[in-house]
Amino acid sequence: MKDVALFTGFSTATVSRVLNNNYPVSAKTKRKVLEAFEHLNYEPNLVAKSLRSRKSNLIAIIVADIENPYYIRIAKQIDKVLFERGYDLITCSTDESIEKEQEIIRMLLSKNIDAIAISPCDSERTDLTELNKRGIPITLLDRKLEKYKKLPFVGTDNFRETYELTGKLIEKGHKDIGILTGTLNTSTGLERFNGFKSALSNYNLPFNKEWQFNGEFIEEKAFSAIDERLSNGQ
Repeated sequence: MKDVALFTGFSTATVSRVLNNNYPVSAKTKRKVLEAFEHLNYEPNLVAKSLRSRKSNLIAIIVADIENPYYIRIAKQIDKVLFERGYDLITCSTDESIEKEQEIIRMLLSKNIDAIAISPCDSERTDLTELNKRGIPITLLDRKLEKYKKLPFVGTDNFRETYELTGKLIEKGHKDIGILTGTLNTSTGLERFNGFKSALSNYNLPFNKEWQFNGEFIEEKAFSAIDERLSNGQ
């Protein structure tokens, strides 16, 4: 900014006002400063700026598996909206690891993150204490947290949807029904599992533990679990 000030003859305070657009300056002055920015190939130091303002214009989304098309579509829409509002999106994947999740949160705190949308990898062990202490806005995505019931949540009614899906199968005459679950330490996996069992119970059908398969929300593992059962003729 000192170089721009010397080049234009304005004070660094005036240059700063144009850069941050936080105080009124004349149109002529603003035009000259902006032209100087372009002429000198000026690039603001965003790190220093965020330290001063305590605002980084960075939003993070933390998901369990970024290769999952479900999360890819969500991240794309979030990025589209944020970009239009002058924010950048950081996308992080925990790979269902609580240790990696905590490391990601520490990294984002060091970047002075403005807000976070998170799909927690464990309904009970995910720890958002430090984010709350710093007053960073948090939105729960797809999965709920028992300790943070007051946080805003965006997701579906997993219990009801699985209940209705199971009911449709039963009404079509199927009685020997199994379930391929995700990880049951997440609200999504547990709610779907409970919806399935509740439907069986209400239709007076038994739950067979041997027909419960765990795919862990991973395509390869889900395929392998079912393939093994089918290969055994079950």
